[in-house]
Amino acid sequence: MNFIVYNPLSNNNKGELIAKEAKEKLAHRFKDLEVYNILEMQNRQDFLSKLTRNDNCIIIGGDGTLNRLANFVQDEYIKPTLYLYKGGTGNDFLNDVADYLDEDNLVELNYFFEKAHTPKVEVNGKVYRFMNNVGFGVDGDVCRVADELKAKGKKKINYSMIALKLVLFEYKKCKARILIDGKEIIKDKAYLASTFNGRYYGGGMKMAPIQDRFSDDLTFVCFHDTNRINVLSLLGSVTKGKHLKYKKIVDIIKCRTIEVFFSRPTAIQIDGETILNVTHYKAYK
Repeated sequence: MNFIVYNPLSNNNKGELIAKEAKEKLAHRFKDLEVYNILEMQNRQDFLSKLTRNDNCIIIGGDGTLNRLANFVQDEYIKPTLYLYKGGTGNDFLNDVADYLDEDNLVELNYFFEKAHTPKVEVNGKVYRFMNNVGFGVDGDVCRVADELKAKGKKKINYSMIALKLVLFEYKKCKARILIDGKEIIKDKAYLASTFNGRYYGGGMKMAPIQDRFSDDLTFVCFHDTNRINVLSLLGSVTKGKHLKYKKIVDIIKCRTIEVFFSRPTAIQIDGETILNVTHYKAYK
């Protein structure tokens, strides 16, 4: 059997439209595609567990949808062949694995779940898996503000504008205590302290160009001890990788385990999914 599972909220509520387009486009390869809305499934993990090795399941959504899938399958053996079809606004995972796209713009996910050692992050006593990154600081607050706007009914969210306002006016800097493979460093003014499994975040920003998701390492990135204008300039330089040269105010470190303690509660984002009132996270493979 062949299935499409889509998130209707992805890509600014265009998920259903993208699912219909995908069904037509992929009909030559997958016969009798059945389409399911992931939000209407009562037990998503049970749905996956009932599929067999002969089944194909195409997931339509962005990084948030992929994150939820990674946390559903966890350490269990994946029986059906899972594919990801571009359907979100961020798509940082697809940016990172562009070389693995096939002729129908599909990526087989089994390979990454089984071979890429999906890392874990501990937050507020719970353990989550993440595919791309964990963001503490400005990027967490960007997702928090975006969620608040969505809750008010706003459908088109300008993440770049949210980041601009936060960096220039609203974000309150934190003191960060950071343990990198057990070695402690202190940053008095931390703007972001994020951990990467992939190279991209924020809808295509190549924040961690040295990261390889197939390695045993993660990459920690921290912007710190500078002023708001410089942080804004750093964010503008990320797309070309020029932020790497600002070694006094940018830390980019390969490591196995990262722990970050913030001096005040703030929002954290895990592949774009927000958790509020966090003062500590631990990430590892």
